[in-house]
Amino acid sequence: MTKFSPRFTEPSEDNPYYLSTLNPCIVIDGNSVLPNCVGYANGRSRELSDNQAQMPACNAVDWMNNTSYETGTEPRLGAVICWSGSYGHVGVVEAIDGDTITVSQSNYGGTRWFLTEHNVNDLDIPSHPFMGFIYNPYVEIDDGLSKQKNAVYRFYNISNGLHFMTADYDEAVRTRNNGWTYEGVAFFQSGDVPVYRFYNPNMGEHMYTVSDSEKDEMVSNGWKYEGIAFYSRQYGDEVYRLYNGGLGHHFTTSASEVTTAVKNGWQLEGIGWYE
Repeated sequence: MTKFSPRFTEPSEDNPYYLSTLNPCIVIDGNSVLPNCVGYANGRSRELSDNQAQMPACNAVDWMNNTSYETGTEPRLGAVICWSGSYGHVGVVEAIDGDTITVSQSNYGGTRWFLTEHNVNDLDIPSHPFMGFIYNPYVEIDDGLSKQKNAVYRFYNISNGLHFMTADYDEAVRTRNNGWTYEGVAFFQSGDVPVYRFYNPNMGEHMYTVSDSEKDEMVSNGWKYEGIAFYSRQYGDEVYRLYNGGLGHHFTTSASEVTTAVKNGWQLEGIGWYE
């Protein structure tokens, strides 16, 4: 089993999973099986599984009937989504966000690689009705995320460079399943000082503060107040607050991480709160 890692960028020209040396699909350009939906979905499935997954090499419309793997109609990370119609079409699920899934794919005779979003309640695409999902048996979603008392879980989004924290275990699981990388427990909450959480839909950033005045200022500036994220202490071990332009704010208990961040252009804004 291999841990799932989403792909939000186009694979390189020399990525072996999309070349005929490792991919059994028809060669399209030189030694590459791209652009071709079956070539991509086969290569992506192999990439996710250290070359263990063996998806069909036939037309996409026949994949559901030519696999020995589990199939179904509910999306899972790393699963192949199959559409019928003419030669059919296939892609790979990279993220699940509520009722929206993000699918990576390629198009025969067209685009080498691209992403699309789909509502799980209507997965048909033009001229291609939805058939189902083929689940990759070698993809491991469990990355060590386990429920711990008073834990605040930290995540990183490789596609936009943002971090996110939550003390809600169910939300943590959803965040992980939506393609964020779980980085471990940021710290353990204690005390009775509320840490407020905000969301900026224009930037996609979450922000946290213990300051009542900053709370009011953020709301007046258009941030959505999401309630109390967790609790901190009046005094204790520092949780540092940093800021970097388009990447927004970042919080960490690690002095060495602060040093590295400052060297990379982040501004240390002081202590956010205490754990």
